[in-house]
Amino acid sequence: MATWQEKLAADEIVLIDGGMGTELERVGAQMDATSWSGSAVIEAPDVVRRVHREFVEAGAEVITVNTFSMAPHMLVGMGYGDRVEKGIADAVRLAREACSEAGKPDLPLAGSVSTMMSKDVEAGTRRPLSPDQARESLSTLVHILKEEGCSLFALEMMEDLEIAPVATQVAVASGLPVWLGISCRRAADGVTIESFDVPGITLDQLYAALLPLGADVLNIMHSEIPVTGEALDRARPLWDKPMGAYPESGYFTMPHWNFVDIIPPAELVAAAKDWVGKGARILGGCCGLGPSHIAALRDAMPELMAARA
Repeated sequence: MATWQEKLAADEIVLIDGGMGTELERVGAQMDATSWSGSAVIEAPDVVRRVHREFVEAGAEVITVNTFSMAPHMLVGMGYGDRVEKGIADAVRLAREACSEAGKPDLPLAGSVSTMMSKDVEAGTRRPLSPDQARESLSTLVHILKEEGCSLFALEMMEDLEIAPVATQVAVASGLPVWLGISCRRAADGVTIESFDVPGITLDQLYAALLPLGADVLNIMHSEIPVTGEALDRARPLWDKPMGAYPESGYFTMPHWNFVDIIPPAELVAAAKDWVGKGARILGGCCGLGPSHIAALRDAMPELMAARA
């Protein structure tokens, strides 16, 4: 079977998984009030393995390890400071076991690295990390993920100008391929596209700060579906490497995802055809999108391939 790099080099489409954290919640895993889905690896490993397996069975060709909220500072905030190395290693192991159970033991594993920067070192307190603290924590996460066998890093929700560059630099320094995932939405003025969670930071600013740092792929991810295509269009003059799209659907009220107005799988396929026409060659889903969405993309692959520009 061709690797994801070979498929992209041949202008083919690579299908990835959907929203791991929200799917865990949908099937009953408890979300942590401090750092969301990372605790599931420790408290509900069988559920984590099951969700990974369902995404493999739906057709995902790259599996994202459930470490979006498992950097050391997040594990400390959840009360698992004594399980940092084992917790992260277990997240990789569960993904690998799920691939094996589904008959695809050699699927590549992407270590998820986010800038979810809450730190509960004092009871009831949440505060952002400094760039130096972030570099230390994310460097540890990246090191363990690489040692445990991840073959690439998926930087997810890169949406600020202080910590996102640090995360990108740390991942690129690992020597493994890096997928840069930028998250955006329409601003209140109805025109500007800005950071998904940091109002006032424009998409153009994110591109200027992050695209030159050496990532191998640009993904527009966890972004509003209506702006995803425009974000891809605006990247094309600036980026000569592969691009992808995996949006969100619904909304978040910490620590719960609200499965409201989730895009039907057929509508996701229709949107994905447009993104392919704009250059996207990696497709999948983020928060709110589950195995049925990935299966729909898999089943529509002939149509998606025909939509290539």
